[in-house]
Amino acid sequence: SANWNWPAQGKVLQSFGNGNQGIDYSLSKGSFIVAAGSGEVVYSGSGLGGYRYLIIIKHTPAYLSAYSLNVKGLVDEGQQVKSGETIVSLGTGERSDGLFHFEIRRNGTAINPGLLISN
Repeated sequence: SANWNWPAQGKVLQSFGNGNQGIDYSLSKGSFIVAAGSGEVVYSGSGLGGYRYLIIIKHTPAYLSAYSLNVKGLVDEGQQVKSGETIVSLGTGERSDGLFHFEIRRNGTAINPGLLISN
């Protein structure tokens, strides 16, 4: 079974539900984002529309997690990451809004991350 972690410590702006497919955080400069679970980075880039940077980690055939924010990630496609490994660092010099969106999807459908992450 996967060892799931919350990806960030920060103020939750909007939790899962009521049309939100994930969790929105407000992160302060100097904070970091970690992989919610072990897996393979299957996307790392900003080519999917908008100006935000997106990282997608595939954990199992059924599960993936997605991380969207305004700062470039530290991981590359094809890279294996461990649960809790830092994938994004918000440097103190970054000009970012600090808004971070996190999703977990099971078979393509967004689910409440709290169902998997207990700590």
